[in-house]
This record gives sequence, structure tokens and C-alpha cells, in this order.
Amino acid sequence: MKDIKNRGLVFNGKPTPVPYFTFAVTGVCNYKCSYCCIGAENHGFEGEEISLDEMLEIAGLFYERGVKVFRITGGEPTIWKPLEDLIKGIHAIAPDTQVNLNSNASLPRKLLPIIERNAERFTLRVSVDRMTPAPDTPKVWTSRLQETLQEARKFVPVRLNMVVMRSNMHELPQLMDLCNENDFDLKLLDLYYNRDFFGEDGKTMVDINQFWWQQFVPILDTLSSVMEEKGFEFMNQYDHGNFGIPLPIFTNGKIYISVKDSTRGTHFHDACKGCSEYRCQEGLYSPMLSSTGTLHVGECRFKPYMTEMRGLSMEDKAKGVDKMLTLFKETKLSQSKLSEILEAYRAEAAVQQGLAPETHSPFNRSYKAEHL
Repeated sequence: MKDIKNRGLVFNGKPTPVPYFTFAVTGVCNYKCSYCCIGAENHGFEGEEISLDEMLEIAGLFYERGVKVFRITGGEPTIWKPLEDLIKGIHAIAPDTQVNLNSNASLPRKLLPIIERNAERFTLRVSVDRMTPAPDTPKVWTSRLQETLQEARKFVPVRLNMVVMRSNMHELPQLMDLCNENDFDLKLLDLYYNRDFFGEDGKTMVDINQFWWQQFVPILDTLSSVMEEKGFEFMNQYDHGNFGIPLPIFTNGKIYISVKDSTRGTHFHDACKGCSEYRCQEGLYSPMLSSTGTLHVGECRFKPYMTEMRGLSMEDKAKGVDKMLTLFKETKLSQSKLSEILEAYRAEAAVQQGLAPETHSPFNRSYKAEHL
């Protein structure tokens, strides 16, 4: 991949790869997507914000322990006023730090000047859900978005992200062509299942479960023919250390497509067994700092994994960072509960519809676009 890879971290004399670090800088977003809740990756954290100085102190501590790549997400980060100061501060830590910015790119007057001024060691990631307009789907490919990303590509690598669902999977060939024409890499993600995160306000669990079942697609089971048709070949499995879901990488010699398919398993620590969400879809994938200063693991809300960093001394901040990174010392790749959930849904649907699962399930390789 074009991103800088993390270096190894030594725990008790044993080199251990470490994950990238994520800043969720705000819960505010100007979009409202059907598969996301208010606050997005910063959801559930309210209160006084941690200062920029403390954020950079924490970034420095992670860098000292081997983390080189820093991801910035939200909400929508370009709404957050100190964004450029954070980027500059991360770049100032050392000459081998990299910033990956997740954005919807809907505010080009804010985004593009920041990119141009900070282009070195910077990657832009932009989510697109549809190539054509659809109800309740704000992340649609438009000529304005294309102009914004073509301008950004003059300065930095650009990657598109798409959450693949039944409602948009027929547009994958068109999206792949667009990425190839514009020299954008592409990441395809499956639909995340988490009752605390997923869905809009007012949705019941029945609504959420129904939406997820109707839309979820195990990506690798549906991609083989499209990849072959578009000339993409399997390159390698990007297993970036003891964390997250291993990502198969495909290339046509010009761009890369990475595929996040949760049915292939993820990484857990033995301590995860004490969590009510154990064997969750994401597992352990990235240390993250909320806008209020809570250090936690990605979407995980397991209290023992959390440290309130705001206002701590540097010594205590360092202890919090060490506690977090120790989680990644002895993780194991295991199946999440997702496969069991899928089988349960398929069996229930078959009974209700009086059909064999293979005749109606979107999880079968033979499932065609006419079923959409």
C-alpha cells in the first residue's frame, strides 16, 4: 500500500507490531447516514473537550512507542476549527509521521487549502455510498465531489471508502472504473453491526436488526466475478500486526482495492472475554482518543480498556498509553459472532419465506443484481 507502515514495538524483548492511532476530534457532522449514529466514531462522549496541547502530548507518547501513523476522524473533521493545527503538530513530532484524514469532502473551501499546505505525509480518505442519488443517502458521487477530489489528488493520495450494502453493490463496477480513471485507491467495508452505534435516533432494535439483515453483504463472497471482470488480481493479505481484520489487497497494476470482510475474523485479547460484546465484529483494531479525552479501543466501550487522559500529568498519560498498547501484545485472530448471527438470520428467513437459504440469500455467490 502507499501508506507508511508502522514499525515494530518491543514488549519484554519481543518485537510486536503496533496499530495506528486515531483522533476522533468531533461528534459534529453535516451528514446523517442511515448506518451511522450522531457522533459517528466519537459517539457517546460528551463534555469538555481535551485541549490541542494535550492531544499532541498523547500523540508524542504513542510515537515514542512506535506508532507512526495518525488517523483523524469525527464526525466531520473539517468542521473542527483546530484541525490544521493538529495536522501540523503531528507532522512536527518527527519527519516520519503520517496523517490520514477521514472526511466526507463536502466542505472543499476548508478542506483543499489544508491539504495544499500540509501535503507531505498526508492521505485523504473519503466515503462514498452511492454513484447515483438515493433517499437518505447524502454521500453520493457528484460532479462537485469529483472536482474536489481531483484537485486534492494533485497534492496527496486519495482513497475512497464504500460501505457495501445490497442497495449499492450493483454500483461497484462503476465505482471501480471511476477510481481507476482518477488514480484513487478504494477500500470496501461491510456493514457494521453494533446496537449502541448503529442507526438513527428513534430506531428500535427491531428496526436496526431488520435494516442490517436486509443490507448486509459479505463482500468477498460477492466480489470474485467483479474483480476478474475489471482486471484486479489478489496481491497479498495486509495483516498490519496484532490488531483488526486482515485485509485482502487486490490490484490492477495501477490502484489498490482493500477489502474489509468481517466474516473472516478479527483480533481479541483474553481480557476481551469479560466484555458483554465479546467476539464483536471489529475486535481490537486501533487506540482512539475521543474529543473529551477518553483513550479507548476503536468502537469498544469496555470500561477496563478506557483511560480518562484529560488533565493527567505526563507520567500518568504515559501509563495510560502503555496500558493501551499492552492490549495488543498478545492478541489472537478469532472468528467474531458475526458468522453465527448470519446463520441465524438465514435460517429464520428460510423458515418465514418457505425457501431454502441458497435460493434467496445475498450471502450466496450466485446472488445476482436482479434481486436488489
